Amino acid sequence: MSQSNLRKSPVIDDRAGLKRRSTVFWGNKVVQVQPNERERQEQILSPVTNEPSTIKWVKGDLIGKGSFGHVYLALNANTGEPLAVKQIALTAHSDEDNDGDDKLVDSIKYEIELLKDLDHDRIVSYLGFERTDKFFSIFLEYVPGGSVMRCLRRHGPFEEDLVRFFMRQVLDGLVYLHDRGVWHRDLKADNLLVDFEGNCKISDFGVSKAADSDAYGTNAGATNMKGTFYWMAPEVIDSVGMAGYSAKCDIWSLGCVLLEMLTAERPWPKMTMVQIVMEVGQKRSAPPVKEGIEMSQDAIAFKNACFKAEPRERPTASQLADDKFLTIDKEWNFKDSRLGQTIRSTNRLHSS
Repeated sequence: MSQSNLRKSPVIDDRAGLKRRSTVFWGNKVVQVQPNERERQEQILSPVTNEPSTIKWVKGDLIGKGSFGHVYLALNANTGEPLAVKQIALTAHSDEDNDGDDKLVDSIKYEIELLKDLDHDRIVSYLGFERTDKFFSIFLEYVPGGSVMRCLRRHGPFEEDLVRFFMRQVLDGLVYLHDRGVWHRDLKADNLLVDFEGNCKISDFGVSKAADSDAYGTNAGATNMKGTFYWMAPEVIDSVGMAGYSAKCDIWSLGCVLLEMLTAERPWPKMTMVQIVMEVGQKRSAPPVKEGIEMSQDAIAFKNACFKAEPRERPTASQLADDKFLTIDKEWNFKDSRLGQTIRSTNRLHSS
């Protein structure tokens, strides 16, 4: 089944935007089927409640790869809804391999248990999971536009108004997470997804953490280095054997995302990890702005706030959400932006 065939399905209506909600799989048995089995879906309705007692899904095209697995476009055969399915291969050989699988699965289950009850427009929804002898499959809300980094690679740096538009949405998601004691720890453009209407969502919570208390409190500290090196805050790189760090590390990473959007490059593009240990871990330096990139004074002030070397001096997500930089001109809208016009045109092409 091709990705284009899935996109032509009448149930995939991206114009619904944030109003569309995917079916949650919790409490149901989940089974993969082949495309030609979809016509038998009336057999999986409960005769008592007329509700699905078994969720059947159809696997589609590969749409992404990560260090722990592959992500596929899929279809809920019960409802016709599009899904994203992250599949992680499990070994079935030695006891040692199986022990490794058990640790991996325990880690995945921790992630899902942490996130399954989160419900926010700026957070990609986790819908359920299925485990077979060969794979662990995680079912996610499908966001059709791909990652922000994919957009940057295809279309180049964003204009400041578009950066402001996306950053405001990401901060909405961070405020929600931090208020619930959850911090992401791997915030970057690759982990931000955008749909054809410009709705931006935080994804990939594989190294996220839940605090037992205030996400910014001294007792919330993590003492292990988690995340992607180039986006790490000084206290994360320097965390081993130290007092630990809090959700303020997400604020530093948010500053790195700001630079990604303005330059279409990762932070520290010319440095090795060893060099970054010196610059960030020891000197506590912020990533430089690429030569030739123009930024407004409000954008510079926003960046500087994110890159405060001392975590206690960095604003919280709630405080940063009120920053002057995030004020959007009433005359501006995503549809008229260069990216908005491009990806909506692409959507119409695939839908025709």
